[in-house]
Amino acid sequence: MLGFFPTPLPDEDFRSILYRYHLYAKNKEIENTSIELFGVRTGITTFPRGLDLLFQKLPSQCSLSIEDIIRKHTLLPWFLPFLSGKQQIDILKEIKTGGKNNESNVGKLAGNKFSRNIEVDIKYCGCCISEDINQYGTAYIHREHQFTFIHICRKHSVKLITHCNECGVKLGLSVLDGVCKYGHPFKYSELLIKDHVQFRLYRDLMTLYTFHNKLTSGMIQQRFLENLVANGYISSDGKIRRSNLVQDFLRNFSHDELTSIGLTSEHIIQRNTLERVFWGNSLIINLPLILMLIQFLSESLDNFLNKSIPYSTEIPFGFGPWPCNNKFCPDYNKMVIKRCKRYDNNYRGVTGKFYCETCESEYIKYWSWAKNEIEGTRHVFLSESKRKRIVTLLFSDCLSVKEIAERMFCSIYTVKVVAQSLSDSHKKNDHKEGARVVKKQRYKRESYRTKLEAVIKENPGLSRYQICTKSRTAYTWLKKNDAAWLEERLPISKLSVRLDWNGIDEALSKRVRDVAQKLKESNLNRRVSIYSILQALTDIESGRIKESSQLPKTQKMLQVVAETKEQYQFRHLPALVRQLRTHYGYEEVTIDTILSYRRSYRGINDETKELFSKRLREIQNI
Repeated sequence: MLGFFPTPLPDEDFRSILYRYHLYAKNKEIENTSIELFGVRTGITTFPRGLDLLFQKLPSQCSLSIEDIIRKHTLLPWFLPFLSGKQQIDILKEIKTGGKNNESNVGKLAGNKFSRNIEVDIKYCGCCISEDINQYGTAYIHREHQFTFIHICRKHSVKLITHCNECGVKLGLSVLDGVCKYGHPFKYSELLIKDHVQFRLYRDLMTLYTFHNKLTSGMIQQRFLENLVANGYISSDGKIRRSNLVQDFLRNFSHDELTSIGLTSEHIIQRNTLERVFWGNSLIINLPLILMLIQFLSESLDNFLNKSIPYSTEIPFGFGPWPCNNKFCPDYNKMVIKRCKRYDNNYRGVTGKFYCETCESEYIKYWSWAKNEIEGTRHVFLSESKRKRIVTLLFSDCLSVKEIAERMFCSIYTVKVVAQSLSDSHKKNDHKEGARVVKKQRYKRESYRTKLEAVIKENPGLSRYQICTKSRTAYTWLKKNDAAWLEERLPISKLSVRLDWNGIDEALSKRVRDVAQKLKESNLNRRVSIYSILQALTDIESGRIKESSQLPKTQKMLQVVAETKEQYQFRHLPALVRQLRTHYGYEEVTIDTILSYRRSYRGINDETKELFSKRLREIQNI
């Protein structure tokens, strides 16, 4: 439990809240603060990840909620309206739980080189810093200043800066003290800037924030479609007049206006750049381009959202009814299909699915907006219930393929495909595959036995090596898969005569047990596996274990004493506790701390968690 946590200030970026905690906690490095709050070394990131763990540690009197942090202290509200429902769920889950360490979806919202939304370097307004220090006793990062395409302060109309005017060093988080990291006081220009592009962007950003809870990506796509139609950029056949749209857009805004907010004409004229804005479903959101297109089409975001523009278009595939396309159906080409399921593919057109109840088959058609007509048809698909009945008729009723095809209103080829797919599935998943493998193994065994016995019978007196050279494939396979039978038929090994293999097996199994025990007692920093044990033995000992088939006790002992993953994790707990206490200042290490610190522990089940928790309490005398 944390002893304190800073109270967020108005419009304070969450990074600023974390850095103020870092300063008040007097931690040496940002990484230490990150581990203390989130259990990871990621430092302070643009968007928070793993807020659940942080909120478990907050003081009981703290009234903050995760929803408040997201809505009031991150830039996420400006992006949520452009994400699908599933994307929103995934993003919010990552912010709360931390997500996977190898990839951050929420980080993609910052943008890429073509559509940078959030500035890499933290930006400040000098007037805001002066006012904040006077009013709150500290400067802080203002959330609305951090968009890449925003260069002036909405309140004071002065230019935002990222570097110290005195020494040129990057300001970063250090300005929260009122000076750069080299101690130079913060200076700012009092020159007021009148930039109409910036103020229009600010106006639309504020509108977007106000309505972000009520907006959906579907609604925004619908509004784009309405405005494109109203402005004549979509023809009656549904095709975007792309060249006209791009030319008019580039004429409406000057080159300097676009480059000032990170947009280039080269990127805008690229294929699919505008289509991704209108119908895209990506986490890479080009926020400045979206806002400028909205201003171009509707003057402001407020007009864009609140003025619905009616339009009409032809209904793909018509009103029905539609014919059955299955030529084996009794109702072939009859208008018996009463319902069509349509799926919007955005600018690519519409997919229609048609289901015939008579033959229980489905076919798909494609509608092209460009041609305003049906573009193609994919042929008949079987319903799942029909597929199951074919399987029943094949294997239970034992009907012929032809009889099944006639009864199920389908082709003979379709029945054969169902039978083959079932056969392939069985080969992978059920006992028939095992039976096939056993049959193959049995055939090999009999074949190789016969071949080896013929070699021994035709060449009496041969040594083992000579028999092997005359029938190497059979000898090698039998030694690996049928060693007992092979030993009975081969001449006695000279080595077997000299060595007491029973005694060797007994001694070597004890040796394996002792070596494994010593490795575990030495607190080896990796799992004591069979490979680790063999490495610790002498070359002769490990060689005998690898090559000889006469050491059953030793082989069994290896399996018994080798550590499982969970056994190693249990053994390694004291070292982890010591490390977290010594290097990261933890007073009490819980199983949640371990799960946050070590990814390899996150897959353990509830029973193992309880066992590990008990062991942690014993280690710490709790």
